[in-house]
Amino acid sequence: MGASVSVDARQSRRIYAKLPVSLLIDTPGGTVTHSASTLDLSDRGLRVLTSAALAREQIVGIVLTRRPERCRVAWAGEQGTLQAGQAGLEFLDPLPQ
Repeated sequence: MGASVSVDARQSRRIYAKLPVSLLIDTPGGTVTHSASTLDLSDRGLRVLTSAALAREQIVGIVLTRRPERCRVAWAGEQGTLQAGQAGLEFLDPLPQ
């Protein structure tokens, strides 16, 4: 039997960190702020835990520092799964270094 090799297809290294953040979601009635926390971060995006209902490809804002960063919801965990309440967000613009 041959050895199995695991290859991580991720393009960026993840840093595991639980930090409080705010999600900004545009609605017909205006922008709504939801509490969230990070689970991990990279230079391309982050994974968050939130009670907000998010949909794949949705554009949201996330407040990490002083200004909101625009993100695309790359994936959202479905109810009843281990990923329920989690979402992967991809930064639309590079973060300042």
